[in-house]
Amino acid sequence: MPDPILEQFCFTVTQAAKVLGRHKSTIYRLVKDGHIKTRQTVVGPVIMRSEIMRHLSEMPVEPEDRPGPPLHSPW
Repeated sequence: MPDPILEQFCFTVTQAAKVLGRHKSTIYRLVKDGHIKTRQTVVGPVIMRSEIMRHLSEMPVEPEDRPGPPLHSPW
């Protein structure tokens, strides 16, 4: 069953952080550095679903049976 949050058209930074599994300060840094594009609205910046999906597809996949700590991601 698809995650209902991914059915949204746009995301706040907090929602994007949850979906991407990152802290919201990391998302703000990625926006500032130009790695994530946002659109300005009257309530603040939003991140379009296409940007979220792009980042999800670019994130490295970690094997579930890999021993030790998780691999570090560039995100």
